[in-house]
Amino acid sequence: MTNQFGESSRRDFLHRASGGFGALALAGLWNDLRASEPPGDTATKMPTDPLAARQPQFAPRADRVIFLYSTGGVSHVDTFNHRPQLFADHGKSVNASRWLNKSGSFERFLIRPRWSFRPRGESGLPISDLFPQLGSVIDDVCLLNAMHCESDGHDKATLAAHTGSAQVARPSAGAWVSYGLGTVNQNLPSFMVLAPAAPYAGAQTWGSDFLPACHQGTHVIPGKEPLPNVRPPVTDIELQKMELAL
Repeated sequence: MTNQFGESSRRDFLHRASGGFGALALAGLWNDLRASEPPGDTATKMPTDPLAARQPQFAPRADRVIFLYSTGGVSHVDTFNHRPQLFADHGKSVNASRWLNKSGSFERFLIRPRWSFRPRGESGLPISDLFPQLGSVIDDVCLLNAMHCESDGHDKATLAAHTGSAQVARPSAGAWVSYGLGTVNQNLPSFMVLAPAAPYAGAQTWGSDFLPACHQGTHVIPGKEPLPNVRPPVTDIELQKMELAL
């Protein structure tokens, strides 16, 4: 479409070029900008932007959440899960009817923890000698030893630790935090996942499942290319500037 001088407007160009994808992108950006500031009383109205920052139910004391998950890390009975009976039963054999998601008869042997445990702090929590410095401040740490899983498979246990379900994928803990609190920076991903490779259960561990896709984590790979497919294909920065200017 051209005007009386035979010229095409930028709006026409966005509607026609690449099947109109430029106009779609512009409409989406404009809609996000309008939705970020809902009309009326902002204290009572929920913003329509799914990533807009929200006021939590309780006043927060933490300004960031860092969740560390060590795939293949040290055993729980060597770190924080004190099992005194393992010291007494060291070397004894047990028969398991299921092992690594396989049914049958399996003879296995009990092994005592590699470090001793001793009570620490005023609470008297038994802490492994592997963590002498942490043991000195254990009264300031929340230690939960009530977690359990119905499967002995690493993939299902990993999925349960991140989503609460070992069988069916559910939104990850990070997705729920994003859904509940939003973010103050609309130009950054909802939350970041720093991992050289995906753990057991793969990207489901930071997925959003039935929540909006904007709440899923962004996988960042440490190294020369932290975000795949973001590096420009041109090798000359001046050439890229010329292309952008055009």
